[in-house]
Amino acid sequence: MGVQDNFNETDESLELENTNLVKEVEPRVRNLIVELLKSGSLVVADNQDDFLLLVKHEPFLKSYLRNLNISFLFNREMGIAYIKNLVREDEDDLPRDEANDETNAVADKFLISKTMLSPFKAIVILVLRRFYQERFSKGETEIVIDIDHLKNALVPYLNTSVSDRKDANKLNGVLSYLSDIHLIKKNNSEDSDRYTILPLIRYVIDVEKMNEMLKEFEKLNGTVSEDNDDTEEERA
Repeated sequence: MGVQDNFNETDESLELENTNLVKEVEPRVRNLIVELLKSGSLVVADNQDDFLLLVKHEPFLKSYLRNLNISFLFNREMGIAYIKNLVREDEDDLPRDEANDETNAVADKFLISKTMLSPFKAIVILVLRRFYQERFSKGETEIVIDIDHLKNALVPYLNTSVSDRKDANKLNGVLSYLSDIHLIKKNNSEDSDRYTILPLIRYVIDVEKMNEMLKEFEKLNGTVSEDNDDTEEERA
């Protein structure tokens, strides 16, 4: 029996184990798993039934998702559940793409696809995280940001103006994505340009790393701007 056969047997064993695990739980729990895998998180504070199911089946969810190389984390006090890639010991020595280290640092903390997380998205997440921390440290519990404030806060880290229609559409696309993964929620009111930043954003990246990354992105933006200015002078 070869190495590949051993791998196939292991995969089949895990698949059978997961199949048996799923059969043992009620349909609503299976639906919660699907929701977690689709969006990466659940905010269950407003849904008591979901909250009770997560509390009751937390050991099962952890066991099931671990077989998929996914960690399940659940904060009962805040009513937040989220998943992230399971880091195994043999992955510590894997080579990294240094050119994308800053962007990947956000994705590593949370189950955000690295293929979907552009530098633009990473910057928006970091700016929202900083705004949340500033307000949270002042005792605010519901933290809301308006679109104009966010656009101005992005300026030091971007080479383009988010006031342009093209960039505004790009920003709206990112905000829609962040809403889908429960980092923000668009306010349902007459003032549709305001977003509530949800507590889940605290688990994306810690404050120290956030500040480091924002400084690096600001340096990169300044470097690119200076290079562009030099190029324009040479053309003149």
